[in-house]
Amino acid sequence: MLAGALFAPAPAHAITFTSSAVPVAGDGFGWPSGLGVGDFDEDGRADVAVALQSGELSILLRDPSGQYGHGPGSPHRLDEHGGGPLEVADVNGDGHADVLAYQSQPSSSTVAVLLGDGDGAFTPAPAVTAPGAYGTMALGDVDGDGKLDLVLAVETGLGSRLAVMRGVGDGTFGAPASVDVALDGAVPSAVALADFDGDGKLDAAVAHALVTVGVVTVLRGDGTGGFARAAGSPYAAGSGSLVLSAGDLDGDGRVDLVVSARSASGDNRSVTVAVLLGDGDGTFRAGPPGSFVTPPALNPVSVFALPLGDLDGDGRLDAAMPLGETAGVWPLFGDGAGRLLSDAGALLPGAWSYNAGAIADLDGDGRLDILATSPLSPARVLMYVNDAEPAIAVSSSAAELGSRQVGDPPAGATVTVSNPGDHGLRLTGLAISGPDAADFGATGCTDRPIPAGQSCDLALSFAPPAPGARSATLTIASDAPGARETTVALSGTGTEPPGGGDGGGGSGGGGSGGGDGSDGGSGGGGGAGDGSGGGGGGSGGGGGAGGGRSGGSGGGSGGGSGGSGGGGAGGGSGSIGRAAALRLTVRPARAALAPGRRLRLTVAVRNRGRAAVRGVSLCPRVGRALAAGRCVKLGRIGAGRTARRAIAVKLTRRARPGRRYVVRLVARAAGSRAIAARVVVTARR
Repeated sequence: MLAGALFAPAPAHAITFTSSAVPVAGDGFGWPSGLGVGDFDEDGRADVAVALQSGELSILLRDPSGQYGHGPGSPHRLDEHGGGPLEVADVNGDGHADVLAYQSQPSSSTVAVLLGDGDGAFTPAPAVTAPGAYGTMALGDVDGDGKLDLVLAVETGLGSRLAVMRGVGDGTFGAPASVDVALDGAVPSAVALADFDGDGKLDAAVAHALVTVGVVTVLRGDGTGGFARAAGSPYAAGSGSLVLSAGDLDGDGRVDLVVSARSASGDNRSVTVAVLLGDGDGTFRAGPPGSFVTPPALNPVSVFALPLGDLDGDGRLDAAMPLGETAGVWPLFGDGAGRLLSDAGALLPGAWSYNAGAIADLDGDGRLDILATSPLSPARVLMYVNDAEPAIAVSSSAAELGSRQVGDPPAGATVTVSNPGDHGLRLTGLAISGPDAADFGATGCTDRPIPAGQSCDLALSFAPPAPGARSATLTIASDAPGARETTVALSGTGTEPPGGGDGGGGSGGGGSGGGDGSDGGSGGGGGAGDGSGGGGGGSGGGGGAGGGRSGGSGGGSGGGSGGSGGGGAGGGSGSIGRAAALRLTVRPARAALAPGRRLRLTVAVRNRGRAAVRGVSLCPRVGRALAAGRCVKLGRIGAGRTARRAIAVKLTRRARPGRRYVVRLVARAAGSRAIAARVVVTARR
């Protein structure tokens, strides 16, 4: 077990790796120069390609037990000797991973192309002749035709140049089109393609070796395969820059650059990284100081690779820095501000002199691992498998959301989800089930990982459509091993708003209103109700219809649900009495709908009172997987009148087949409580 530690402004946590070595077949003392990862036999497992300076390419296939062995025909003999980077991509559009290996020579260079068959075997395609000697390459669609192009940064007799070879789409490339822009250093050592200025077109950045001061040239792409020097380029970055990587190191959504550099003291036995933060317009500025500096080695060291990836699962880019002339790989952890941090105890030991590196998920556990090459006889690929794991804990296994009146805004509460593990935790889904699932909601924490040792609050909501106790179960899905699903019991109680609901049928009517200037009459008592409901109680009906100083004394709330007549609605002088006179119905009350389809609801709001009601609004309330329009103003509804509206509701494609979703329709008069009805929508399978 090999240990590495994270030391950052956030609380530190340990990450452990398990190392293994896989021999690479070659001629004698093979010197690896390129490394790539892809699923070459399409079995869902990560395979590895390694190019040697002796002119051989090994394809290492991972078996179900996690062991690696050579694929059919491996090692493949290439046309030329010489080292350079390796790219894995589908260059002929057949859906299989192909491999391109740059073979750098003092006088001329070539790019070997091997087309994957999808079963681990490869068929050689015509090699590409580079228009120069030493150099490097990258793949990307620089002319926007949907085919991968080959971008070369090479040393020519006229200095360093960028050349573009357009992909034909069958694994071959057109003649090199030299970009008439001189690069700003000696031998190009790395090229990266990314959209630096946010215009949707690929740009290029080139680092140079054999220079006293590190130099990075930035070129803006025009979308047709042409490039021009960007404003502010070149940039001084590090010294003797050999490697270059592009990625968003500070989390602002813009592409940054990171290169290897000497320490500030100039001691060539120590190295660090220099970061150029992108401004999103094609220009860059120096990143913050304070990135990790390796302890001095016995001899001068160089960096031959600087792959980026999120090693600790906290949502920030990290890096792996394998060093030449020393025995180890340094994991560097991003702090989210543009620094890459580590600790003297984080070195992953291994064989002498690393030449290439990569970050990939080798074992399929969702956590990124580190690969590096070593030129011992035979050459080897060293694999550092990430042993860190997330864990999940919740602050409570039950959440009581209390009492809430029907029609009121949802009640809120929180449940804290924490990660006591040593790797970032991702919540992959939130689902609420149970008889009253539609009455509860849960949001948050799914848009970003929860770093090790940190926590996040889930926001809970409760909006009962009717009085009574309600319950459901929240299921939190995560990538925590052994705890893929964690449940929280949800509960709450709906209460009747003031004024009550429809009562049992009382036969007695309220007294008639007084004339102008007089009080409203007192109402009659409620009679016995028909059917199963009890009689309406209370002393009398609503206020008088005339313009008296005050309304009637107010009726009692209705009794049972089955009476024939209308029970008295509670009300003193004003708005609550008027609101309770409204009755809301919606058709259909239930529907089955396919995800992505719309449902037309017919909503009726009837004023059963004796006076007009003003300022009436109708609002659809929907939860997850449903979509509806905005509130509708119904305005004035006269006594005994009904206002009708059509409301469209859409069941989105996020809906799970067989699950029920609820639409709540809420009507409210100006200055009064709301009334509600609901529709249950079942997603069709």
